[in-house]
Amino acid sequence: MRSYSVDLKRLGYMKIMETFDMLEAVDIKKVLNKTQRRIIEELERDEGYISQKQLLSRLDISKQSLITNIKNLEEAGIVFTERSSTKFIYMNPAVSYLRDLSKLAKEHILANKKIYDKIAKLATPNHTQLTHQR
Repeated sequence: MRSYSVDLKRLGYMKIMETFDMLEAVDIKKVLNKTQRRIIEELERDEGYISQKQLLSRLDISKQSLITNIKNLEEAGIVFTERSSTKFIYMNPAVSYLRDLSKLAKEHILANKKIYDKIAKLATPNHTQLTHQR
């Protein structure tokens, strides 16, 4: 997993907020094919995970088609799989909560910006001189 470091001052708060607005507008299901959408719907119905065998019994598709579509979803980072005696497919929680995570991140960024602005204002030379004159 990659780790990204972002310089908030350089990027600018408005650009960050615009990016989060765009994330909230993302609808991953619109770019998926019909079978992939049905797989996601089944995952959402079963609280984010389901066995491959259960999926096969619910969807009217071949096993090879199911395997191919799951592989494509996994490569896109939308689902991940785990194999024990049965293969399970799990919804990536970041994908399923994308809009909620975006809103939460925006709230925290706004809160931190307000704090940063207050600290910056207190650190300005004019503010220091005004405080000492009183």
